[in-house]
Amino acid sequence: MTYNAASGYWQGAETYLRIWHSGTHPGSSLDAVRRWVAPSAGTVRLTGRAADGDPNGGGGVTVLIRQGSTVLWQQALANGNTTGLTFDLTTTVTAGTPLDFIVNRGADGSDSYDSTIFDPTITFTGTGPISGTITGGTTTATTSSTTGGTGGTTSGTSVGTTGATGTTSETSTPAPSSSTTTATATTYRASTDFSGIQGQRGWYYQDSEGRLMTYNAASGYWQGAETYLRIWHSGTHPGSSLDAVRRWVAPSAGTVRLTGRAADGDPNGGGGVTVLIRQGSTVLWQQALANGNTTGLTFDLTTTVTAGTPLDFIVNRGADGSDSYDSTIFDPTITYVTTTSATVSATVPPSVYSATLLWSPNTEADLAGYRVYQRTATGAYGVPVSVGKTTLYAATGLVSGVRYYFRVTAIDTSGNESVPSLEVSVLK
Repeated sequence: MTYNAASGYWQGAETYLRIWHSGTHPGSSLDAVRRWVAPSAGTVRLTGRAADGDPNGGGGVTVLIRQGSTVLWQQALANGNTTGLTFDLTTTVTAGTPLDFIVNRGADGSDSYDSTIFDPTITFTGTGPISGTITGGTTTATTSSTTGGTGGTTSGTSVGTTGATGTTSETSTPAPSSSTTTATATTYRASTDFSGIQGQRGWYYQDSEGRLMTYNAASGYWQGAETYLRIWHSGTHPGSSLDAVRRWVAPSAGTVRLTGRAADGDPNGGGGVTVLIRQGSTVLWQQALANGNTTGLTFDLTTTVTAGTPLDFIVNRGADGSDSYDSTIFDPTITYVTTTSATVSATVPPSVYSATLLWSPNTEADLAGYRVYQRTATGAYGVPVSVGKTTLYAATGLVSGVRYYFRVTAIDTSGNESVPSLEVSVLK
């Protein structure tokens, strides 16, 4: 799906196909699927309820919890049942196992009035180094980082992809023992770290639909799909319909402090812009920046991240709907703090890391999104992860010593799937 920052929900390919913080709405033919992927092997307990979010009409929905292709729980939720249906399930998972929380339009075949409260809690007990309770899609871990990668080329029939690279971030948790913890701070700054390479020091340059921009070496900026959709070292310019998104991806778990300002870079005209800082789907900061405000709006935020967490610095063309004179100074500084432990231990369990896959965007007008497939050397490809139109995917919970293989396909708006990309692999 595509995130609608103004309204605070994920939007699917059909009008009312949406997912928000505590609920979801199916489409006229498609189900809404909120997916959680296990970071490592372990046991999960799933608790919560599903309830009618709009009792004013409709014929009810069907709610499901599915592990891979296995349905763990399925119920018909009647219109008007605002008390809801509760669930309390326990299952075992391996690294990469998907758990899907699904809302289907129900037996009446209509999606009218089908808003549904569906806010599961996952209590995850890992047999490896990661465990915790996940509520609303967050968990925490202690990490150190390393980098590496793989490369490949992808191609399609009706639709396809080209170019795939990866970076890895490793999480190591020692066996219980006496330890000394040290905090390490690393500073990232948009202007200082700016380069013509996607992923350099964790920075990516893309539009609001997840498409990576192309670097214009002669002019020194990243160019998007619209004439003035650009990002340069200290600022950005939105497009006529697309936002400019400067993304930083956390290499491992830690705490980040975000400081800086957003200011008008061209006060000669225009109606101002909207500036946002977003962590995943959560908006941390949003302001309307008026034309002529060259002093700017300052921000000073602190948040926690896990490996692969994206932080997006976004400029939208603003309430006037025009991108004229919308050059904007937006040069954030990220102070990233991690903790490491020096431990003496006779036994150290396997470390866990994440791999970030990156591929070139398709240009077909009917592109609906991408699917990422994953397997180990001894396994078959499992259920794919649908990532929307973004060309960046972080595979988490990968275990050191095990080689993982990935491939990507593209999907068009008619549901056709391209031939898979060439396979890429990673081993740490």
